[in-house]
This record gives sequence, C-alpha cells and structure tokens, in this order.
Amino acid sequence: MVQQLLFALRREVDDLVQLQIQALTQQSALNASQLRDCRARFERIMHLQEEVARLRTKSILGRSKRLLLN
Repeated sequence: MVQQLLFALRREVDDLVQLQIQALTQQSALNASQLRDCRARFERIMHLQEEVARLRTKSILGRSKRLLLN
C-alpha cells in the first residue's frame, strides 16, 4: 500500500517537474497567469516531496519496529 502511494507521488512529482521545465524554457516571457501556475506547481512539488519523506520515514520506522519485535 505505502509503496503504491510512494510510486504515485513520485510520478506526480515527475509530471509536475516536467511541466515546470517546459514552462520555464519557453522562448517568450511568462505572463502573470503562467507565473502563478509555475508557483502553484512548485508548491505542490514541495508538498509532495514532504509527503514522500514522511511516508518513507513511517515505512522505515515500521520495519525497524517489526525487526525489534522478532
């Protein structure tokens, strides 16, 4: 379950990063709406990275706890 969620979060981060790269490498300057979109994607990427880190920590602690109980 946690592995599937981690995979989905990583895929979403990858997709958002790709959109961010495409937007930032456009030849013309970004308008205000595009800049807001970039900022929103960046904030979402940061949130997803925090969630991935939290899930990894939870997974590692769960494995450690199981090892200690055995």
